[in-house]
Amino acid sequence: MCFSLDAKHLPTGTSVAIKMIDMNSIKNSRTMSDKINREIKFLTRLKHPHVVKVFEAFQVKNLLYVVMEYLPKGELFDLIAKFGKV
Repeated sequence: MCFSLDAKHLPTGTSVAIKMIDMNSIKNSRTMSDKINREIKFLTRLKHPHVVKVFEAFQVKNLLYVVMEYLPKGELFDLIAKFGKV
């Protein structure tokens, strides 16, 4: 299960999105866990104007928190679902 919420970085006032991933929901699959960790590691290093920037990721108990750039128009999947092909 995955949840998203909007937040602000208090020192700068920058809007960020926080995605919370319940690590129990990936059915204890080591492969899926490895894929998530690899993707986060890659995205924290990637700098591209068309890819959302991941600032930080950390885990508390069974929840993985991913702090990323806030996009006011939502996820690409939602836009594709609403308007069709890009």
